[in-house]
Amino acid sequence: MLKKIIGIILSLIVIFIVVAGAFFAFKGYQKSQNLKMIDQYLTENHLKDKVIEEKDEYDPRKGIFYKELTIKGDEKNTYIAQPIHMKRGFFLQGFNTETKKHDKNAKYSFFDEDYKLK
Repeated sequence: MLKKIIGIILSLIVIFIVVAGAFFAFKGYQKSQNLKMIDQYLTENHLKDKVIEEKDEYDPRKGIFYKELTIKGDEKNTYIAQPIHMKRGFFLQGFNTETKKHDKNAKYSFFDEDYKLK
């Protein structure tokens, strides 16, 4: 009886370790794919060399990785660059740096639900 209980406990511990490892592996993969898509968009639109400040962030509510950017030529806005899904869809949205409100007329704003990672 004691051997069964120890066996069950060890099995549960092993299952927990495997599930936790798979979760962190998925989050690592998701981060690499999201940041790759953001960098791809910035490179394609010749914005990579205009970036003044870049910060990688994670939103636990949405479970997605994104970048906060300050772009030369529009320093009054801070941009959020974020994929919509892991391999499809992308938006770049400008927010006023002081008020933190969405700027609908931001110079580099972009939204495309069909933008794909190449």
